[in-house]
Amino acid sequence: MRVFSPSLFLRSLSPALLCTTTFLLAAPAQAALFDIEVSSGSETYQDSFNSAEALIDAFDDNNLNRQFSFDFNDTSDALGILNYRGLPMTLSYSANSTALRFKVDSLGIDKTFAGATRSESNDQLRDFLKAEGDDILNRISRELVAVSPTDPVAGNPSSLMSTMAAGAYQDVVSDNNTGVNIDTNNKAYLGVMFGSYQVDDDEVKTLNAPLSYTVNFDSAPGHKLTFKLPLSYAETNGEAKTYGVGLGVAYSVPATQQLSFTPAYAYGVIGSVELGNAAAMHTVSFTTRYDFTLAGQQFRFGNSLTHARSAELSAGELAINPELTNNIMTNGLIWSSKPTSWGGHVDLFYTVTRFFGDELYSDRSHEIGGAIALQDRADSFFNFKLGASYMLTDRSDLNGFRINMGSTF
Repeated sequence: MRVFSPSLFLRSLSPALLCTTTFLLAAPAQAALFDIEVSSGSETYQDSFNSAEALIDAFDDNNLNRQFSFDFNDTSDALGILNYRGLPMTLSYSANSTALRFKVDSLGIDKTFAGATRSESNDQLRDFLKAEGDDILNRISRELVAVSPTDPVAGNPSSLMSTMAAGAYQDVVSDNNTGVNIDTNNKAYLGVMFGSYQVDDDEVKTLNAPLSYTVNFDSAPGHKLTFKLPLSYAETNGEAKTYGVGLGVAYSVPATQQLSFTPAYAYGVIGSVELGNAAAMHTVSFTTRYDFTLAGQQFRFGNSLTHARSAELSAGELAINPELTNNIMTNGLIWSSKPTSWGGHVDLFYTVTRFFGDELYSDRSHEIGGAIALQDRADSFFNFKLGASYMLTDRSDLNGFRINMGSTF
């Protein structure tokens, strides 16, 4: 059974991403994202899962009949208390009734499915969640970004909203092809970023591939038009998989040799059948970059303002939109060493990001790290950079590290 079907189409991305993410796969973790406790008569059944589908299936008649020592049938009562990635829900049957009651008290959701049999009631619940429950699914999706540290849409460093805002900032401030020696040849960028975040007992591993192509104008050095195609893949507890893809465009305008402005637009989609959430998102951003010298040292200041708004994501008969709107501010400072004899340099950086708007699980993060540019001369055909960083958020249970590398040619 597939409960939240909007993300099914994202599975088509898996062949391209899995060929580069094999090293991420690990033995199944002991932690779990979803929990259920079912009571019937004098007996109680408990279980945990890393899949939303498995959680809902645990309340199926056939499964409950296997879990209890007595014959579980239409005359038996049952109360299921669900922990849906931090969001409490309940499913229940009254004795001598076939009606299935679905409740999410924090959202005021209380809906009963009354089939001729309990199997029919279960089918009605499945159909509702798959094709008819748009408004309820939207409300659940919106609540999950506020209560779940592992949501793919927003509220944590690996979510769609966070990575889109980070990309708007990083693509500008990490560009070494600037200044008086700018190379006006067009440039392609191939990058990869690996991240690992520990959320209590849950582990999230991410892989992002920020691909882009930049058109540099011979007639206007410093003016750049960049087309972006970011891809993402994540695993939570080695089982729950998330896929994402985006498109974007940015145009950089130099005000002086040291100061530039970059407006940008991006659209992204993300989804996970196992995590039970999916969304599309638009972002509009404006990034300022300023290079300066202080006490003989080279510094770079970056500021990015991003407006993010979720959009409707449709798949089959179901359309989902958590109706999120947030403004994101990212500020950062980079120190760069003087070029070495072999043409490279070292960067050390500090970045702080704040989210304003709809409630998120985490709305503030600090990142500190460094990078080595092995070759950054403007007259070089191939430039390579390797970096690492550690991220702290306003949630003590949500921290992690990143390793990134990329080449421009």
